[in-house]
Amino acid sequence: MSALRAEPALSVRCHLGEGPLWHPTERSLYWCDIEAGSLHRWTPGREDHRSWNVARQLGGFTFQADGSVLLFCEEGRVRRMREGAVAEVAALPSDPFPGRFNDVSADPAGGVVCGTMPRDGRLGALYRLSPAGHFQVLATEVGCSNGIGFSPSGDRMYFVDSPLRRVDVWDFDPTEGCASNRRPLADFGDLPGVPDGLTVDAEGCLWVAFWDGSAVWRLSADGERLARVEAPTRRPTSVAIGGPDGRTAYVTSYGGPAQDPDDPLAGLLFAFPAGVEGKAEHLSRIETQP
Repeated sequence: MSALRAEPALSVRCHLGEGPLWHPTERSLYWCDIEAGSLHRWTPGREDHRSWNVARQLGGFTFQADGSVLLFCEEGRVRRMREGAVAEVAALPSDPFPGRFNDVSADPAGGVVCGTMPRDGRLGALYRLSPAGHFQVLATEVGCSNGIGFSPSGDRMYFVDSPLRRVDVWDFDPTEGCASNRRPLADFGDLPGVPDGLTVDAEGCLWVAFWDGSAVWRLSADGERLARVEAPTRRPTSVAIGGPDGRTAYVTSYGGPAQDPDDPLAGLLFAFPAGVEGKAEHLSRIETQP
């Protein structure tokens, strides 16, 4: 089993960096700071960093096929950002809403699988937002939605409910957008920390960040542990693969409301050579008003 180490890639510090996505045409990395409600963009090589404040809390985002960005925010609200302008386009039909969005992923059929956090003693849930703009419940009583991704063929969906300390896999219909037959793929009860965000590479392997585990693990499609990457911070949160060479892994992290002297790199963005190309992320095709 090989060992790698991630290194700081950018000095921008987030309270809760999450959900990194590589934009292949812009050749830029996007990620969000959940607690700051901000969306970040950085172009490696040009040292071009920009951020937008788009919400009170931003739990995740997708790239839309029309070139806009779909934002999944506090209280179940979905917004679209186009050329810096933000407008609300959908909301979960729940009153009161049980918790903010946390981790989302566009699926092969153009929908978005999106999880929520627990709040006020109520557990979260996992939903799918269809291209027509309708929410479907995929799972209830979710402790903490994280790590949503799809196999290169689109017929498998991966999902992390962090308190369970495992990665689950579902069968997925890439044409109809239907998920079924949820089952455990990999259990991590023997490792420090809990699985958080993930990405899937071009070979179909998973890269999973471990909150409180100072590591990223690479798994085979069957859940076998292939490699461990050391993260120089306590709480890495998620992973994306892209970069100028298409083979650089980027890792977001939790920084907290104040810098921790025992974790001086907390909240930074890290990078390491993945040795494999990333799988292009799917584009969402949610119908929105012009």
